Amino acid sequence: MHPYLAYLLQVSAYLTLFWLAYRWLMHADSFFARTRWYLLATALLSWVLPLVQLPQGTQPPLAEPLVIWLQPAEVPAPEAETPAAPAVTWPQGLLAVWALGAAIGLALIGWRLWSTYRLVRSLPSAPGLPGLPAGVRARFTGGRYPTFSFFNYLAWDQTQPLSPAQQRQVLAHELAHLQGRHSLDLLLAELWRAALWFHPVAHLYVRALKDQHEYLADARAQAQAGAAGYGQLMAQAALQQLHLPFASSFYQSPIKARLTMLTKKTSRLLGHTRTALALGIAAALGLAAACTNSLDRLTRDQNLAQRGQTDLKAQYIKEL
Repeated sequence: MHPYLAYLLQVSAYLTLFWLAYRWLMHADSFFARTRWYLLATALLSWVLPLVQLPQGTQPPLAEPLVIWLQPAEVPAPEAETPAAPAVTWPQGLLAVWALGAAIGLALIGWRLWSTYRLVRSLPSAPGLPGLPAGVRARFTGGRYPTFSFFNYLAWDQTQPLSPAQQRQVLAHELAHLQGRHSLDLLLAELWRAALWFHPVAHLYVRALKDQHEYLADARAQAQAGAAGYGQLMAQAALQQLHLPFASSFYQSPIKARLTMLTKKTSRLLGHTRTALALGIAAALGLAAACTNSLDRLTRDQNLAQRGQTDLKAQYIKEL
């Protein structure tokens, strides 16, 4: 198999195992920040594990001493003519299909980023919006779009009939997205989804990461701006949807799941136990990957050494 295809299959296998561990242990926890970092770390770890090897210790030389004149001469049999290889093999064809899909995905990411940036830049500035930290650039949507955040931009829909308490809640929600750098998370997630476009788990990872962002922002908004009426505000927001891939918005589904997670409290002991189990699975996978890759390297080196000895003997006999 082509080495690049083998690498992609290994990445897919590790991502699937990490996803199963997330679904089994962490997806229903109320430790949202921890779950977010688990998703990010394991997605990146899936790309690293196929490359990990144990340190190579001192090994005896694989090549035998050059004493072939003391060994019985073995005349190699004449090689049979092999048919010409096809111009493009099936592994090369699969690799070309993967590269085409990844290129299309990357092009779409670039286009969506540029389109969202142009949209935000086209909105009028929002001077005097209270409670904004330094570095945040506020814009008014004028009712054309619901309130959302995009990297260091906050697009605010000033036409919504919100009370001052509700405004503080929505603003706290969006600032949680901005200060948590959730747009950067989404960019990384979209990049690995483009690279693994053929794998369903890559798409599930992006969805799960977006959900954790919303749970985090809801918890912070409720803690900072008060819980009174927050659930009702989310229910009202269910009618508004925003379809910008790198933007985060208060007006975003799934509202039912967000309401459920907002009132859920996982005990510390249970949360720590589940996290320890997930980290144990990650450590076991890392050790297994290192052992497997090291064994593959040793086998490959031995095969190359044996092939070199055979070629050396054949060359010696030819020169006799």
